[in-house]
Formats: sequence, C-alpha cells, structure tokens
Amino acid sequence: MALIKKEPYSSYKYLGKRYFNKLDHLLNANSYDLVIVDHIQVLEYGKYIKSKSKSPIIMISHNFESNLYREESSHSSNLVRKYLYNREYRFMCKYEDTALKIFDQIWCLTTDDKADFLSIGGNNIKAFDIPSSLSFVSSNNIKKKYDIGLIGTWSWEANHKGLRWFMDSVLPNIPSVYSVAIAGRGGDIERSHYPNVCFLGYIDDAIDFIQSCKVIAVPSVSGSGIQIKTLDAISCGVALVATSVAVRGISSLPSSVVVNDNALEFSKLLIKSVQQSENIDYKTISMKWSNKRKRDFVGKINLELKNLELLK
Repeated sequence: MALIKKEPYSSYKYLGKRYFNKLDHLLNANSYDLVIVDHIQVLEYGKYIKSKSKSPIIMISHNFESNLYREESSHSSNLVRKYLYNREYRFMCKYEDTALKIFDQIWCLTTDDKADFLSIGGNNIKAFDIPSSLSFVSSNNIKKKYDIGLIGTWSWEANHKGLRWFMDSVLPNIPSVYSVAIAGRGGDIERSHYPNVCFLGYIDDAIDFIQSCKVIAVPSVSGSGIQIKTLDAISCGVALVATSVAVRGISSLPSSVVVNDNALEFSKLLIKSVQQSENIDYKTISMKWSNKRKRDFVGKINLELKNLELLK
C-alpha cells in the first residue's frame, strides 16, 4: 500500500484513521503544556497536531534517518532492496526538511545527528547524552557463565552484519578455551562449527545475561544513531570491547570500554579483558560513569524545559 499511496513504508505502516480520531479526542478534551512526537516516522501526526494545537511540540529523533537508508542502499547488492532503500532515503530527506518547519525543537540522541540537522538548516536542535534505562540491583556474587557474550536482535540487517563480521573475522582468532555466548533472536542465522560457541536465542533477562559474561563484545559495523545495547552493557558493570560504530554518539567512555575496528586486535582485546576480569573492578568504574551520565541527562532535560518555560 505504501507504494500505491506514494508514501514511505517506514512511516505509512504507522498511519491510521483511528489514530487521527484519537488525537482529535485528546486535543479537544485536554490542554497540553508540551507535545512530544517520538520518531520522525510519525511526522504526519506531528503536522496534524501542529494544525490543531498551539502547544509547543518537540520531536525526538532517534537517528538521522536519511543517512541510515543511504548507507543501506550503498551496501546492498540486491537491486530490489537497493531501490527500496533509495526510495526511503528520498522520502526521509523530505521528512527531515519538513520536521525543521513543524517542530519547535528537535531533540537528538547524538551530536552527530544534531550536526546533520544543523547542516540542512536546523536551528533549535538539541543533543542529549542519554543513559541506559536499565535498573537493577548489583551483586558481587554473580556467577560468570561465559567468557565472551554478545546480545542483540540479530535478524535486523545492521546487527546481522556485525554478527557476521564477528563470526567470520574475529572468532577464528579466539582460542576454543574461551566460551562465547550469543543471545537474541536470529543469532542462529550464523551457525558455526566452533565448539566454544553457544546460541541462546531470545532471553528473558538481558541484565542477567550481560552480568553472567566476563566481557561483552559489540561488533557493530553499520547503522546510525546511538547503540542502546552499548549503554546497557556499560551500566551492567562488565568489560566491553566495541567497534567505533558501536560507541558512536557516546563521549568520554569509561576505562571499562576499549574500542578497535581491526578484527585481530578486537579478538586480542577480548582475550585480554577476559584475563583481567577478576583483577579489575569494572563494576565500580562502569556504575560511576553510568550514574553521572544519568544525572547529567536529567539536568539537561530540566534546563531545556525551563528554556521552553515549562518549568518555573
């Protein structure tokens, strides 16, 4: 239907008459100090609210979407996929231009995304260092079941590329005495003959899994925006080995995180982190960093709300 209606698929699937009717009901029944539109894909709702309400409207941008689709198109060898990615790219460029005209402010999750909006003429663009949303009670008695852990939704193409790079280029350099656990849907796509690798599939408790590993690997090689799973892994108090893509938008990393894009060096850092895991207090390092990030985030949110005269 998105093709027939000449709309971006990533947006059209969220549109529906009953949602507009619900908006009408809410706007007629209530007065709002602030309206927040989450994700540019629901831009049409933002436009509709703007036409019906005088309340200030903020859009939360999780990615500079046109960059994401342009990158996926450039890496795709499938002609149909390339066409669809290019189509979404063109639509997202228009959406991003329109967003600048509709919203009073755009809140980005990385300084890179903020710079991209500024580059197309944006003014009231803000960037926030978002913290992990995970909440847990830390324990010193957590049993380490695995040496190296990976977690993600691997059926998503951007994540799958990172897992494939890890399996093809990093894993061959890791001796079989080190256990590797891969958690999350779609991980078994990359089934391997390595005896030290286990695929756990979907797991109920991400915190429990992360803390059961001596080190977490985040081998992202493509994508845009901030990697929430990187923040989550840091906040859980374990060592982290990541690519530069995996830490994009995250400034002043704690010493529990090391970054390298070379497969051989990446594997060496994983082994080193495993060996050091019992001698270095990664938990204290990570939690101190995460708690400060949370305090700074709340402080900046309050500051921006004051600037909008929503906090007195």
